[in-house]
This record gives sequence, C-alpha cells and structure tokens, in this order.
Amino acid sequence: MAYLWTPPAELVEKSNLSAFLRATGQPDYDTLAAKADIDPAWLAQEVFGFCDVRFYRKPEKILDLARGEPWARWCVGGTTNIVLNCIDKHRGTEVWDKTFLLWEGEDRREQRRLSYAEFAFAVERLASGLRKLGIGKGDVVAIYMPNLPETFIAFFAILKIGAIVMPLFSGFGPDPIRARLNHGEAKAVITANGTWRRGAPAPLKSVLDEALETAPTVQHVIVANRGGLGIDTPIQAGRDHWWDEIAKEEANLPTVEMDAEDPAILLYTSGTTGEPKGCVWTHISFIGSMVTRDMIICGDFKPTDLFFFFSDMGWMVGAMCACIPSFAGGRLLVAEGTPDYPDTGRFWRLIADHKVTYLGVSPTIVRGMMRHGDEVERYDLSSLRMTASGGEAWTETPWRWFFEHVCKSKIPIINISGGTEVGGCIFTGTPNHPMNPCSFSRPALGVGADIVDMAGAVVTLSPTARSASWCCVMHRSGSPRACGRATSAISRATGIRFRESGCMATLPCAARTVSITFLAARTTPSRFRASASVRQSSRAC
Repeated sequence: MAYLWTPPAELVEKSNLSAFLRATGQPDYDTLAAKADIDPAWLAQEVFGFCDVRFYRKPEKILDLARGEPWARWCVGGTTNIVLNCIDKHRGTEVWDKTFLLWEGEDRREQRRLSYAEFAFAVERLASGLRKLGIGKGDVVAIYMPNLPETFIAFFAILKIGAIVMPLFSGFGPDPIRARLNHGEAKAVITANGTWRRGAPAPLKSVLDEALETAPTVQHVIVANRGGLGIDTPIQAGRDHWWDEIAKEEANLPTVEMDAEDPAILLYTSGTTGEPKGCVWTHISFIGSMVTRDMIICGDFKPTDLFFFFSDMGWMVGAMCACIPSFAGGRLLVAEGTPDYPDTGRFWRLIADHKVTYLGVSPTIVRGMMRHGDEVERYDLSSLRMTASGGEAWTETPWRWFFEHVCKSKIPIINISGGTEVGGCIFTGTPNHPMNPCSFSRPALGVGADIVDMAGAVVTLSPTARSASWCCVMHRSGSPRACGRATSAISRATGIRFRESGCMATLPCAARTVSITFLAARTTPSRFRASASVRQSSRAC
C-alpha cells in the first residue's frame, strides 16, 4: 500500500515510542499493543516507570477487578496529585528556572513569561487564598476564563488543595454556565472581568453574574483583572473577591496528597448532541493515559518542545495544554483572542515568532486559515518538528492543505481521537508509522479497540479496510458525533458511504450491511470495544 508520508529512519530511532519499545522489550507496536490489551496493568506499570509518574505512596496494586471490569480500581492504595507530577517534581532540577509559560495578548505588544518557579509561586499564593475562603478537598471550583496566564495558575491552584476543577468554555452564555454549575454543585468560580476579542472588550464577569442568579451552591467568585479593558465590573460584597486581594500573601503551601482515583477534573461535554455529560477524570487517569501513554510515548512530546494548541480551557485541550508540557518539563504558548485577528496571519506569526515545535490543531482552525490562501508561505515555520490534530473528523482537502503548506510534506500529523468521556485516546497516530490523509496509525495502547462480530470474534477485513477499522470504536454515550467521526474515517479509507442514524451507522452493500454500535465497556473508561454485526441485505450499493 502506498503512503503519502513515511517516517524517516532517524525519526523512528529517536522517537519516544521506540525508546518505550526498547524499555519494555517489545519488538514492535503491534506486539506491544497485543500484550497491553491482555494485561493493561502491565502496560500502566511500564508507562508509570518509563515516564517517571510520581506517587507519594506507591500503589499496593495497579489494577483491581474484584468488583468486575466496569468497576475497575486503579493504583489501589496509591496517593498522588496532578500538581506533584506537573509542578512539584521539577523543584531542585534544572527545569525549575526554565520558562514554562509564554503568553501573548491580542495586542502582540502585551507579552508575559513565567518560569516554573515563578508559576509555582503564583499557584501557591492563589491556593492559599482559596483555602482561607474555606475551599478544600472535594469542593468543585469552576474556571470561566479566557486565555490568560491566570487561567492555568487557577487550574493548578485548585488541584493543589485537593479541590476539583470544572472548566467552562469562555464563550458560554448564562444558560450553559448555570446548567453546569448547578449539576456539578460548584462551590466557587474563578473568572476574569473580561478579555479582548477582535479588538473589542468582551465582559465575562457580567455574564457569570446573570448565571449566578439561579446557582445557589456558588459561595465565592474570584475575579482576575484583565487590565486595559475599560469595562465596569460590579463586585457583590461577601461573594466576590478580586484575585489580587486573596492571592496577595506569600505562601509555602504543601500539595494535598490525594488517593490516586480521587476526582481531579469535572469536564462537561459540549452538549451539541444532547444534554451535556459531566465526565470525571481522576488524579491518575489523565496523567496515566492522555498525558503519558498517548502524547508523550505515542505522540512523541519531548522536554525540549514548545506546545501550542489554540483552544480554550473549557474543552479537553485546555487540560492537555496545562498538563502535557508541564509534566514533561517543556514549555507552553498561550494566546489571547482568535487565530486571525488583528490580522489573518496571526496564527502563523505566533508559531514563527515563538518558534513553536509542537503544534496542535483542529480541522476547524485549518479550514478557517485556508480561506486566506497562501499567506502561510510568508512565515518561517521551520521550528515545527511535530503536529497533532484532534477534536473532530478531518476531510481530505484541509488535511492535504495543512500537510503541504504547514508540514511541508515532511513532518507528521499525529491524528488522535478519544474524547472528553474517555480522557485519553481510543486511536492514534505515531511518528513510527506511515500516514495517509485523515488516517490513524493504530488503536491506542491498552484500550482493546477492535472490530468484532456479535459473538465477540474479530472480523476479518482486507488490509485497506483493516487499516481504517480502528475508527469503529464507539463510546458508551452513543454519541452521534462520535459515530460520525468513526464512519467518515472508514469512508475515506474505503470509498464506502454510510447511512447514519443516531449512534448507529449502516454500510450499504450488495451482500451485507455492517452496523457499528457500542458493545460494552471493558476494563476502564479508557477501554471500550465496538461491535460490528454482519447481516444479509438485499439492498444494492
């Protein structure tokens, strides 16, 4: 089979995946994946060791299935904290004085830079202030903020005191904010007075105030002052607090030791296909799956990388931006505003000016930037060594445009898909595997992704169809959006067109119809299986 991109031998040799294969004694990815599917506890242990995942107290048992696979318990007896793994472990190392976060405002003249030490200092001050307000272990604290350094400081400050982060999209109006605050019973909200959007000040606090009129569980609102906006910010006595007032004192606050499976993040789905679902990620689940297994090992993120994914804290990418570079000791670029304002070349200029090495994109961003033609060619993007994509299905035209104009047909697009419900990948790309438009390389490690018949036997497919079949993994939510991602990927690879209905997609052929639907959760929320039922059909293609 011909591929559009084939990995150079040097890239494969130096990849984190190859190092992991050597460390585990596995000859290739498929052998590793087969062993991981049989023994997910072995995989987790190897990932923890290879990536130096930290615990205060080591787990007595990596995986406990005594209650059955759907109720699996991970890292039994172990204690940890996301802050331990992303911030605290760098103390006393050469990383500590290295730049962690670079921020650029919508006006490029506004820039800030924080080292790990400076960032940790700010986290401790805010965490201490939250504690004084009576916020602590198990309390839900929402973040309704734009892309500011304070947004990421808030993320880690909440986790540091054992509270639970509830990210909210900064573009939400009062109704979706209210629904999530009430459902999650949030005790506090951290917000900003506003932000710049396309040259105009956009208030956030006033939008939040409207939502809070019928959100009775919220006792405190912490407001960061995004200076220069010139907007009125009403403060309700007793409830509202300016950030600088509660985070004004220096603090030497220890990170709270949490059970490995204590809740860390309560992230809601978008709600575009039904009621938003609150998805709980634990202190070990997100670190042990998306951060280490998926993006560091398979995605090849390295400590020397500068990560840039233009998104919002309210989505899954927000937590990825916070945790992936910080866990690895790398750097993060954060940009206020939109990719194409104040000029249509802003997105490419950010990459060129800051010398981004690891770029994340969604197909939507790429389609938006394509409208401006070959403007991308004006910018030096030679710092890029890796790109990643996620969030929705590609179509071939934007994929090829991005590959040719941004990747220069030389660097890979690590295409990943899993979702908020999973907190990790179901299928993934890697720098070790060849690539075709819109494709995934393999099922993610340890997720048990496959195509099986109703008896549970693996369906025999042609090599072309088999390479596409990894997309046929459905989440238990039965999401039509997830179904669309799966079926469109198969269609691109095989030329087959699906008839979609809800979470079911049927494949019209002269001899048979294949229905893709969710079968059962396997070991964890990261381990799902799909069912492909094959039945006779008299319909013509």
